[in-house]
Amino acid sequence: FLKAGLLIAAASADKNIYLFKFQDGDYQKLTACKLENGVPVSVNFSEDSKKIVICTNQRKLLLLDPVTF
Repeated sequence: FLKAGLLIAAASADKNIYLFKFQDGDYQKLTACKLENGVPVSVNFSEDSKKIVICTNQRKLLLLDPVTF
């Protein structure tokens, strides 16, 4: 979850990271980003909420910008 609670990033076994926005009492899917290498095992927003931090099963750390996702 983004600290403000308006965005959520979710990791999936299908190698996608999904970004959802909270609006009108429900989460709406904004977009998805497919990872080319590895499966995401952990996803979180950075402390300053400017990046999505992803850890894969191949022990790689990826940073994505939620604005240009």
